[in-house]
Amino acid sequence: MHGILIVIILVLIVGIGIGFMIGFSRAMRDAARHVQLHGTTRPTLAWIFISGSSLLLIAAFATSMHTLRFTRIAQRTIGNIIEMRPNNDRDSGDVTYAPTFRFQDTSGSEHTVSSHFYSAPPEFRVGDAVKVLYRSDDPESARIDSYWQVWGLPTLLAIIGGVQLPTGIVAFCWPKIMARFRRTHNEPRTTNDLPSVDS
Repeated sequence: MHGILIVIILVLIVGIGIGFMIGFSRAMRDAARHVQLHGTTRPTLAWIFISGSSLLLIAAFATSMHTLRFTRIAQRTIGNIIEMRPNNDRDSGDVTYAPTFRFQDTSGSEHTVSSHFYSAPPEFRVGDAVKVLYRSDDPESARIDSYWQVWGLPTLLAIIGGVQLPTGIVAFCWPKIMARFRRTHNEPRTTNDLPSVDS
């Protein structure tokens, strides 16, 4: 139950971050069609971007700490892939796959767990033997011992947040950047800068 609650919270955090990204992208496209980014429009969009990235980076840190603790206390065993579940994206038509695996804990009890991390192309094939990490007090929260199955969520959150944050800062500081750029290129050249002409 504890593992399910954590998954639900993480899914909500990811959804919020993705929502920020989609909303910002649409707002940027609309602004580009009608007006140049200036006045109150640009700072508002920049702050949305910065706020979204901050949430994502906080979520990345929190999920990293949770995952690190999980890997330190987890039991290790061998399991088998019994299914690769497809997920069809209606917009793009792309298909991604998440593994379902089966393993036995130290008491001999068998567990079947479905991963929530999808990838394309599929990371595994049905019948593959895989290393499994699981908590003895919560076997249903088990994960396949591969980088993306264990660290995929915090990695993606960190990448998205890490890209959004500097983009938001640049958008917020854009007038100063452009003013400095124009000042540098519009400064009059002194006589010392002119090439000498041999008489």
